[in-house]
Amino acid sequence: SRVLAVFLTFDYLTSPIVTGTASRMLTTLPLPIFLLLAMTGASIVLLLLQKPWQGKPLGVAGLQDVVVGGALLALTLYVYGAGLRACGPMRALL
Repeated sequence: SRVLAVFLTFDYLTSPIVTGTASRMLTTLPLPIFLLLAMTGASIVLLLLQKPWQGKPLGVAGLQDVVVGGALLALTLYVYGAGLRACGPMRALL
């Protein structure tokens, strides 16, 4: 499934501009905005499934770990997406 996701993402990021204003806007999204939209959808689903507001709240150290982990994940996804756009799916998978 990961290979299919990589090929579909590559197809989206490199697809030619189709006629129409809405489709032109979607195919010319910068990489950070594309990643923001993709991660927002995934986080909404996870929030609904895991319900983190029920239970013990995180302390300061736990929040720092979450912020650092999120920043590293964002950096990793950006570099991966930039490599995918520049080199193609096969080289990005390797």
